[in-house]
Formats: sequence, structure tokens, C-alpha cells
Amino acid sequence: MKKSNSISYVVIILSFLVACGDDSTSPEDTFIDDNYAQDFWESITQTLSGTVNALIRNTNGDLFAGTNESVELGQVGGIYRSSDNGTNWTKLNTGLESTSVTSFAINANGHIFAGTSDFYGTGLGIWRSTDNGDNWTKINNGLTNTAVRSLAINQIGDIFAGTEGGGVLKSTNNGDSWTAVNTGLTTNLIYSLLINHAGDIFAGTGQGVFRSNNNGDNWTQVNTGLRITTMTFLAANSNDDIFAGTQNFFGTGPAGVFRSTNNGDSWAEVTPDSSVWWASSISINNDGHIYIGTVFSGVLRSTDNGDNWTKINTGLELFPDFFAPVLSLTLNSMGKLIAGSLSGSLYRSTETTTEIEEVSGESPKNFSLSQNFPNPFNPVTNIRYVLNQHTNVRLIIYDLKGREVKQLVNDFQGPGWKTVTWNASHVPSGMYFYRLTAGDFVQTRKMVLLK
Repeated sequence: MKKSNSISYVVIILSFLVACGDDSTSPEDTFIDDNYAQDFWESITQTLSGTVNALIRNTNGDLFAGTNESVELGQVGGIYRSSDNGTNWTKLNTGLESTSVTSFAINANGHIFAGTSDFYGTGLGIWRSTDNGDNWTKINNGLTNTAVRSLAINQIGDIFAGTEGGGVLKSTNNGDSWTAVNTGLTTNLIYSLLINHAGDIFAGTGQGVFRSNNNGDNWTQVNTGLRITTMTFLAANSNDDIFAGTQNFFGTGPAGVFRSTNNGDSWAEVTPDSSVWWASSISINNDGHIYIGTVFSGVLRSTDNGDNWTKINTGLELFPDFFAPVLSLTLNSMGKLIAGSLSGSLYRSTETTTEIEEVSGESPKNFSLSQNFPNPFNPVTNIRYVLNQHTNVRLIIYDLKGREVKQLVNDFQGPGWKTVTWNASHVPSGMYFYRLTAGDFVQTRKMVLLK
């Protein structure tokens, strides 16, 4: 018998708790953060069918939600798309045989990959869409286990799938065929995958974290400092600091959130507080602010790389004794946070999470990217650009080898002058490039960091 996935446990346990309640703890005493005078969250009117397990955004700003089928709760899940930053959603199940979607990945060509794993952890494999989600094709050739919990794509387009029973599988041909790459893994239960800027791959498992420095050919366990080893998510910021979430619902003590600043060689605990028993999802914005979704404690935010945390729950649905379990997070093109919950409800932050200075003045006639100032700089510089219409904007820092160093902006913005600040304290001295892409406009400039 295959091991049931973590979502199954969440659904069973929370269904019981919602039905029965528990008067032993007041949610107002335990979870509510009084630092916000107004709601942080607004409820999106449309409710999706099934648990919202996965959220992702493509480069055009379209949002995709993967939900979970539950026969017990009478819910039929699948894939949904929103083209208006999360307000309205359309179900896109054409060709999709499984309606229990657990994970997404999108490659450089805009092809979308969806991993599936049903309520009992059996799954129907991986599905691909080459037309923005309108149609789906099953791509299971060579897939030795079809309960897929996680997906990741590296810079050369290789796709990695983490499964519940088959370990890690790799495709080098856009998903047409798959090969197991498990040498060094001591478990075949893979719950999360991460690929950093250097191409190192990290697998979050039921036995902690494993790392591969050679594209999955070999794996090494890297658990030094981990108090809990049942992983739920892995994510990295622009400096490649790695954050690992865990769950400890059936153990003693709270779950943990852990941070590694040395590529996984060691981990330091940055757990928000003792109320976090299940850290379920993570999103990191362009400013490096970290948002963590939990099963019982709502959402927490850190603006200092995980050293301190604040609960941001005002506006979230309140069950008898806990906030709506937030199982997925992403950012829309306006920089607003989107949260998916156990019940199928979606929430959106009322304000953008990314701060960009708007510079007043007359309306611009053209797009333009100015030279950064100061230049040379150490370690902070300002980048100014102007837009003459509403458009999707990306502002990215690259090193001399063309590797992405920092994504400063990935947003839909209106016309006007903008100023973005980059703090380069975590990168070495040298020449860097910054490129602005705004609609069809592309411009690149050089800058020099001198420490």
C-alpha cells in the first residue's frame, strides 16, 4: 500500500475539527495579529472546487490554480486559470484525466506541467499544456510512479518530478520520456523540489533534504541543523538562501522553518512561533520579503530574511479555532499575494507587497531606462525607468556570465517614472548588467559594484 500524501491527512483532520470544534483555545487569543487596523486580505468571490494545492503565475501574468478531488467532500478538482490577477477563474480540464493537481512548473517556452496525486496518493502522473492551459496531454512515458508531488525545471529545460514512491525522475525532452535519478537517495518519498541559480537541485523528503550538484545523477543528504525532517516546501531567495518548511502534526512540539545560507551544508531554525505545527507553503517577493502559509496559523511574513515574523491574518476565514488552512501562495502581476485554502476559497492581499517609488512629473512619451545612480556604487544603487503605457515589466540583474542575479521587478505597471533600489551587499564586486523589458521594449545597461 502506498503512503497517503500530506494533503490527505490535512483534509481528514481538518474536516473532523471543523465539524466538532474545540473550546479549549480562543482563536482571538492565539492567532490574531492586532498590528493591522484594516484587513490585509480580501476574499475572492469565486470559490474553486476542491482543495487549492498549487498556485503559479506565468510571464504573461496569468495565474493557474491546481485543486484536489475529494470524493468524501463531494468535490471535483482540476486546473483553473485567471487572466485578471485572481478575480475570475475558468476551469481548464480538457484532456485532463486526473482532477487532483498537486504541483506546477512552467518552462521558458510557456509550456505548463501539472503533477497529479489523488486523495490516496496514487495519482495519474504528469500533464503538459502547450496552449496556456486550454488543453492537456498526459506525458507518463517512463514514469515509474504516477503520484507526483513536486516539479522543477532547470535553466536548460530539464524537468524534475518528485513522486510518492518512485523518488525523483528527470526528463531531458520536454516531458516526452522520464528516467529515474535516485542514486544516493535513501527514501522514495519526495515532497518538494528546488533548483538554485547555480543549478544545484534540492529534494525535500520524509527524511530531510538531499542535494545534487550534478543534475540529479547523485544525491547527498544535507540535514545538519534540521530538528524535523518531514519536509513540506523548499524555496530560495535571490541570494540563494534556502528556506525549508516542515510539518510535525503527529509529533511533539511545533513544526519548523529552517534557513540555509551555505547551499544546504547547514541549517538554522527560523521558526515563527510555537503555534506553527504545519508550514505548508511559501512565496518570496521581489524585495525578499518571505510569506509562509500554514495549516492552523494563517499566514506569516518576514521582512528580514526570516529573523522575525509577523502574522497577517486579518480578513482570512476563521474556523472554530484556527484560521483557514493556507496550502498555496503566489504573487500576481501587481505584486499582490494570492492564497489558496483547504475549502477552495481564495484570498488576495488588499495592497501590493512590493514597494516601488513613483516619481511625479509630466506624462512620458517613450519608454526609457536610465543609468543607475550612483555608479560605481557600494552596495546600494538606484535604477530609474519610465513607461508610457500600462504594460508587463521585468527588471533583472545579470552577472558577466549572463546568469540571473536578482529579479527586481516582475509586475504589471502603469505609465510614469519608477525608481527601484538594489542592495548588492550579498554579491561580489564586479560589473553587472540590468535589463528592462516592458512590452516590446528591451534595454540593457552596465553598472559597477566596488566594495
